[in-house]
Amino acid sequence: MLTDVVWRQLDPYAGRLSRRTVRRIRWGVAALLLLTAIGELVWYAGVLVPRVSWRSPGYGFGSSPPHHSVIVHNDGLRPIRVLGVGRSGPGFRLDRVDGPLPSTVEPGEYLELVLIYAVTDCAAVPTGPWPVPVVVERPWGVQTVYVQPPLLPATTHEGTSRWPDLEWQHWLADTACRYPT
Repeated sequence: MLTDVVWRQLDPYAGRLSRRTVRRIRWGVAALLLLTAIGELVWYAGVLVPRVSWRSPGYGFGSSPPHHSVIVHNDGLRPIRVLGVGRSGPGFRLDRVDGPLPSTVEPGEYLELVLIYAVTDCAAVPTGPWPVPVVVERPWGVQTVYVQPPLLPATTHEGTSRWPDLEWQHWLADTACRYPT
């Protein structure tokens, strides 16, 4: 037990933060919240990294020649200048891109392109995700953003099947190799 004398000697404010320290903490938290909000705005505006998404008009695929119709959509708040789209991979080669390149895409607008491929080895085409690069010109240089197209339904000669959905390049190779023209 502590006596009343000891209790009177103890500082009742011991362990409490000073008003100055509390004020500093509040300012620090406010500054952190402000920086986070600015960072979110910069991200969603597409200032540092262009915000593009991939839209396919319907399925936009064909097998003669193997091609993929795509829409590059500017999800940011700043215009972007698209310099190039697409790449080759194991078992398939990007022959050309039909569409107006380079092209400036305003916020909320889109750019329609057709990627023409040649399937060179059906078995070598990757079955996993194969993001498509979109090359964008920025004020400080050229930047490549990778966009993952949506999965597509497996096909049969009669139409869609009950098989799992496929990555775009696997669907392209499957269609080109299974039903050549």
